[in-house]
Amino acid sequence: MSAEYARLLDQLAEVLCTSDDESSLGHVLDELETVSSENLKAVVTDALAHEALCYTLCIRMLGKPTIAGAVDDPVCAWLYALYRTESEVAKRFVLRFVPVLVWVYLYQLHNHNRVLCGAEAVLLCIYNTEVEYRERLDHSTTTTAITSADVSAIAAAEGSTAAAGTSATAGEQNSGIPSAAASSATGSTAGASAFADSLASHVYVSPTAHIFRPPPESAPSIFRPHPHRSSSRTLTASLLDQVEASQPVISAPLVALSKVTSSTRNLVLEIVLHKVTQAMVFLPSRALEAYCLVALRLLGCGYAFDLQLHEGFRRKFSFSTLKKDVSLPFTSNDLEALEERADKFSHGSIRITVGERVLQEVVSALGYCAYQDSLSALARQAIGLGYLRAQSQLLPSVMLSTKALLHLLDAKRNR
Repeated sequence: MSAEYARLLDQLAEVLCTSDDESSLGHVLDELETVSSENLKAVVTDALAHEALCYTLCIRMLGKPTIAGAVDDPVCAWLYALYRTESEVAKRFVLRFVPVLVWVYLYQLHNHNRVLCGAEAVLLCIYNTEVEYRERLDHSTTTTAITSADVSAIAAAEGSTAAAGTSATAGEQNSGIPSAAASSATGSTAGASAFADSLASHVYVSPTAHIFRPPPESAPSIFRPHPHRSSSRTLTASLLDQVEASQPVISAPLVALSKVTSSTRNLVLEIVLHKVTQAMVFLPSRALEAYCLVALRLLGCGYAFDLQLHEGFRRKFSFSTLKKDVSLPFTSNDLEALEERADKFSHGSIRITVGERVLQEVVSALGYCAYQDSLSALARQAIGLGYLRAQSQLLPSVMLSTKALLHLLDAKRNR
């Protein structure tokens, strides 16, 4: 990377915490946006490793709540533009700051009833990009191969039994289509081929909708109720539809959104945090530490068991701890005041209401952080708060996952 871009990153880190004039910040970001696509990966890679820049960016989000995340916030516009590029490194750079951005967004929404349109635009950008990706994946996916389990399930729904004494040829066995039973119903090899084609048109798994396929069963169960028996042994389209409908859909396909409403907020947060979890293996340890600090506040804010009631919590789990071993390329008296405002802002008394699946996504990420040696104690503290919150809200899936993680971590510590 050229010395000019290195100078811009240092200048950006300084301007983020020292300047109250947003025009100077916008000027630096405008210069960074002129980076060519050939140099973008190198610049963003250095920005991702620029700890002073990453720290001051987080502190700015927390210490300037009336500016950060607003509709005219140049930082949110920059993050939005970076995520819309084709560079995976640029996307990881944006995802590094998403946990702090989510916390600022939810804190302002619940404590001040204020919607941060700039932050919301970044979250929508990440969500809609995932929708586009899944749609492309869906269109490029061909019909899946037909397995013997699929045919057995249809045979169970039909109520027919294979004719005695029939056997499939070696080639038919390799294809996974027991055409002998089908031929007994159609009377010809062409009928077996038509059966396979009809079956293939109905057995389709879209990657945008996760389908749970229970194994074939001889008796009714909670997964596959007893189908209506038919006196005819002919395989019909209605029976195929009936078997397909008996497979519960775990999550429906995503739909692109133009705005976040109260009914779609949890879905957007779930997808966005899921993208952060997927990128965690590429993120530095300090980014994971910031995630744990956000999770501590998100899971415990406003509850009686919240550790934030203790003054020691503020000192031990302050966001200013992220500055440890960070060498700043500038000297500023404004940074300490910004850190003080950030610490004060990041403690609230109103509960942050999110859905069960969002909490489950947070716990999944904490499970990854808990197995990093430098973050084990911090992540375990957050998981413990997650368990207490799940007990308070009666969330069985979160209770199960947090309790299992705590058991594993305690067993690891006692070895």
